[in-house]
Amino acid sequence: MTAVLIVSTSLSVSAQRTADWSVELAGNAQKIVIQDFTGIPIIQTESSFIGVDPETRKVAWTAKRASSKLVAAMEEGTDFYSVNMTPYVLVRENLIDSRNGQVLMDKDRDGYKEVGGYEVIPELNSVIVLTIAKGMVRIYLVSIADNKVLWNTDLMKNSIIESVDMTPQGQAAAEANDDGDIEIPVGTSLVSPDGYLFYRHKRNFFCLKSTTGKVLWTEKTAAAELLLSPDGKTLLVAEAEAGPAIEGAVSRPKGKKVSAYNIATGKPAWKEEVKAGAAIRWLDAHPKFLAIVHRKGCNLYQYSTGEPLWKNDFEGRRIVEVLPNEEGYLITYESGYKAMQVGKDGVSRWKKPQLIETEEGEENGDDTPDESGIDRFHFAKGDVLVAADRIRFVPAKGSGLKRWKMKLSPSDRISYDPVRHNLLVLTLEKLLLLNPDKNPKVALDLKVNLKDPYAFDLFEVREKVYFMSSEKEYVILDPESAVATHKFYPKAFDPTGLLFRAAFAGLASAGLTVREDYSGTRAVRWGKPGYCNLEANNSKSEKASADAIGTVFSLMPPSRFNAFKSGRDFAYYLTDQEVSGKGKNVLIKVSKDLGGEADKLVFDSARPLYQVDEIQKKVFYVNKNTLKVFQM
Repeated sequence: MTAVLIVSTSLSVSAQRTADWSVELAGNAQKIVIQDFTGIPIIQTESSFIGVDPETRKVAWTAKRASSKLVAAMEEGTDFYSVNMTPYVLVRENLIDSRNGQVLMDKDRDGYKEVGGYEVIPELNSVIVLTIAKGMVRIYLVSIADNKVLWNTDLMKNSIIESVDMTPQGQAAAEANDDGDIEIPVGTSLVSPDGYLFYRHKRNFFCLKSTTGKVLWTEKTAAAELLLSPDGKTLLVAEAEAGPAIEGAVSRPKGKKVSAYNIATGKPAWKEEVKAGAAIRWLDAHPKFLAIVHRKGCNLYQYSTGEPLWKNDFEGRRIVEVLPNEEGYLITYESGYKAMQVGKDGVSRWKKPQLIETEEGEENGDDTPDESGIDRFHFAKGDVLVAADRIRFVPAKGSGLKRWKMKLSPSDRISYDPVRHNLLVLTLEKLLLLNPDKNPKVALDLKVNLKDPYAFDLFEVREKVYFMSSEKEYVILDPESAVATHKFYPKAFDPTGLLFRAAFAGLASAGLTVREDYSGTRAVRWGKPGYCNLEANNSKSEKASADAIGTVFSLMPPSRFNAFKSGRDFAYYLTDQEVSGKGKNVLIKVSKDLGGEADKLVFDSARPLYQVDEIQKKVFYVNKNTLKVFQM
């Protein structure tokens, strides 16, 4: 591959390159945060937060910090929050428009004590802000489109006054984020086509009129998932599993019960709630039935009464799909490798699960489990089967290829490109490419000497290449030629923590779920072998959440959204590099398609204070009370 031209630059006074523009600040800077939605850099000084408008190149607003917060309060999360996927920030519990400093919610003026969380509601182009006010739990609906508070409503008494809990899982999520940003709760509430808003808080959920905030009815139930019946008249509620929420999870695990409520009246739609045979894994509101799949099997239910269609549950672990057919229903297991035909009564029609497609040698006996634990990747010349401890290749009849297998360790990970049908395997020793239709060898060793494979977090499927990266290292792979370009940058001291390397990284799930970022690039997480298909094929709430986040992206300011659509073509690495015979902290700009160093900035400071806005390709660098901005 041909490297792009290296342009050497510096931030020193004697450097060839100077800042494109700069702003003098009132006070010395301590930290920089880029408001993701608007691109506004917010600088923390000893006494204030300062928002700078990159369009006017001037200070747009200043907000005082809490007098007791004289250190990095952005990290502590009690003085500042960036309300992700909105244009807002919270400063001392006040909701502020990061673009101009307009205060939409004022703690003293509006009479609430603290902010306890927020949730983006894409269907309403709004965000719900949860507060504690006069001993009550109060929510505000803030319109992002109109940039104003539409209504506020007291939901219930707050029996226990708590410290700030910015997500349903508490402060832990906020502390895990270097910038003090909090995890975005998107898709946990529900808006019906008729304008009903269903909002969850702790062990209660509420039905509100979305236009006015009026509470129509409420139920004291810890809901893990809400969904609507196909006719939109019934609310289905999967109750949460007893016990505390899992730290870092978007929602609580499901228990065994499902209830139904008439949306218009709030009254139960069924005489009795449905009790599954074990903890529920997922629900599907099929047009003809409600499918409830639990850890030991499944059953189908009538929407009108909640009565089961089958006398007994079908027994089978890790079911991913139940589809009606002429004989009854076809039940597919997690691997997508085997299925069971059942009659309309839910009774098995086959003695044992059958292969969906028969490969050579399978009839002679294979130790593939009937259910679960296998990721199956189908190719014309055979199937690659990935379990937690091994990979096997089962050739198709007439392919001329031989069986093949290799062991995996618990730390190995996989990723898959569904367009080119390439499977990547990342181990501690090797990076492997698998595509039996194109490669004579089923597992092609790419001969890349990775320094820290455990640190690789993102796999980007770009137009012509794959870009795999960590904070210190990258690999660019041409999937057609199988030529890999690898580079490792020793990490310099970086007070900013992780660079803002991929805005869409949070859209990819822990499995192999693919996400579009409006530029054609697909971001795919590395996943654990044998556990990915469940996430990719059947996490319906996760898919809905990702779709909702995609809708929120379209609410970005036009200039920023257009920049976001134009592509994320570069990555940035801070490293120690010798410049003019001296060691310097250098910020390297790397082309994700070509490799090489497209640009570099040399920081004279031993501990540079900076942030990179990859969307609009700017570097914000602060030296004492001067903000310097470089267009990369």
